[in-house]
Amino acid sequence: MPKKTLRTNRVMRIAALAAVLLSATSMTGCSVFPMSKADAGEKYLSILCPTNAASEVFNAAVDSQDVEAIKAAAQELATAQRTAAKQLTDDSTNWPAEVTEADRQTMADHYFANISWLNSVTSATTIADIPMRPPGNDGFGKASQRIRAGLDLSTDTSVGCE
Repeated sequence: MPKKTLRTNRVMRIAALAAVLLSATSMTGCSVFPMSKADAGEKYLSILCPTNAASEVFNAAVDSQDVEAIKAAAQELATAQRTAAKQLTDDSTNWPAEVTEADRQTMADHYFANISWLNSVTSATTIADIPMRPPGNDGFGKASQRIRAGLDLSTDTSVGCE
């Protein structure tokens, strides 16, 4: 075969393979390319903001000393944190290098530890039964701030969650 035909055939095969890969990744929701920092920042906030809002409700319920309100808010916060933990560790999200797997896993582990504590809160019958000491932060704050810095987000955890 002439050289030009061989080269054309190789280019056609590479193009066909690229088309197959692109269609497969678009059907699964995966991307072969990392998100932009701006998109990753939006995704990160969309994961964290619901937990921040649920935390505010929980804290207000604790301040009220209303056991039923505390239990309801604890359940909502546990649900929000479980969702966030799963989203942070979802392998189909192609985060940019600034968002390390280790930091995302640290945050998810913190949320999962909190869920166990929040579940014990939901079983309380009196204020005295409520365990008021949540698990330690275990690097959660540091991991969150490293991600925020890498994505050029504010260090203020309430910014972007308005």
